[in-house]
Amino acid sequence: MNLGAFDKQRLIAELDQLASSGITVLRMTAMTEGDPTSPMQVVPTLQPSAGNFDERLAEGMDFVLHEMGKRSMKALMVINNQWQWSGGFAQYRIWSAGKTWEVIPYPPAADPLYWNQYKQAHPGSTYDPEKANPSQSWDIFQAWACEFYSDKEARRLANAALEYIITRVNTLTGIRYSEDTTIFSWQLANEPRAVAIGDAEERAKTQEEALEWISSTSALIKSLAPRHLVSTGSEGITPYEDYVNLDYTRQNSFDTIDFCTVHCWVENWDWYKPATATEADFAWAMDQAFDYVTKHATLSTAIGKPLILEEFGLARDGGSFDPVSSDVRRRIYFAAMIRHAAGLGISGVVPWAWGGRGRPRVPGGFWLPGDDLLGDPPHERQGWYSVYDTDTDTLGMLKRGYDLVSTPDPPLPPSPPPAPPKSPPLPRSPATCTSDVTDPQERANDLDHPACESWCSDPTNHCPYCKCRGCSPLCDEYVPKNDPTK
Repeated sequence: MNLGAFDKQRLIAELDQLASSGITVLRMTAMTEGDPTSPMQVVPTLQPSAGNFDERLAEGMDFVLHEMGKRSMKALMVINNQWQWSGGFAQYRIWSAGKTWEVIPYPPAADPLYWNQYKQAHPGSTYDPEKANPSQSWDIFQAWACEFYSDKEARRLANAALEYIITRVNTLTGIRYSEDTTIFSWQLANEPRAVAIGDAEERAKTQEEALEWISSTSALIKSLAPRHLVSTGSEGITPYEDYVNLDYTRQNSFDTIDFCTVHCWVENWDWYKPATATEADFAWAMDQAFDYVTKHATLSTAIGKPLILEEFGLARDGGSFDPVSSDVRRRIYFAAMIRHAAGLGISGVVPWAWGGRGRPRVPGGFWLPGDDLLGDPPHERQGWYSVYDTDTDTLGMLKRGYDLVSTPDPPLPPSPPPAPPKSPPLPRSPATCTSDVTDPQERANDLDHPACESWCSDPTNHCPYCKCRGCSPLCDEYVPKNDPTK
């Protein structure tokens, strides 16, 4: 919608290219929330304050849908978000409390340098992310955002925004969104979870609240747009099912949910390291992805509903962020996933993510207001997963779609050259992971444990890249800020 509002020529050119490349569906954010100074997200937003909507952005979405309709393309409209990059649950929570974004316990950015860049762009800001979230923990942010499900006022505000967009009349076509055949589906949220830091009882409570939200919100959408399909937007069970804590079968079994979704992230889940992966490593990562998708195809079949494979991306070769670098492995991965989906009878595939004519101001840097819009969220390295208008080989491969099943896989590309020698790894405690404990001191100690199950990312003395259930090799390259020798 931002392109529709502020860069119509780019939008038209990109829609022409996508349509000519056989792309029939675009998955798009239908709602964004947050004031112009909100960090870690694209601004301006459709809803800069609770209940107030920027008509420029709304008309931008009108324009997008009008132009898509001309090209017989369909829209999958994502309404809310577990994550902060469009505002989402966290924004509704602070509006419910009558506060501003400064109280949000933002998760750690892809690199602590993000906040330095943010302050340079907003010289008057006194915001300190470490005060809002002292442990700089993804756990804390996710659990805090998931309190949205039990926050009646936050849900009321979100429902009001939902009704605003679904009942809107397009200023160009005169058609109400709820009756627009260009829109084929509404999605409750991007990757909703039910994360809870606490005992089994607390986790079960949060899960039930999330399931009730799915049931009531999908019913509301059906009452407003009965001709459109509805999905939850689930990423699936992920490798960390207990942590996500949102039963895949139950969330998709409501009568008001029409199809299942799944996302697959081989790099984010530490199955693939683009900078160092050999041919064997790459093949193993693809096998992991195949097994994951197969598991969800089996689950969706048991529920009796179709499945769409959304959000599967891969970095450019060698982990480069440069738009001119090669993307051979990405093409191989996309083709293999499409073939696999076709063999499983999956109803559609939606690769992540379109960057189009946009280019990062600094490849691998972070987005600032005024920069080109890419497919990569602002808090992530720009160019990480974006597919550009110049990636014509990738677009040509995507154009073939499920016809790829009749084409053999191309040979794997050669392994990247060996990485330069690294410094010896930092010493770490060999202690057993204790991330399930509730004692704050013990939880702090987890940051030094190599088997840490939580996102341990204290930027002052530990690696900001660690993920669940095992520290990434990137830890060995990380130098604490308080190391005076570096």
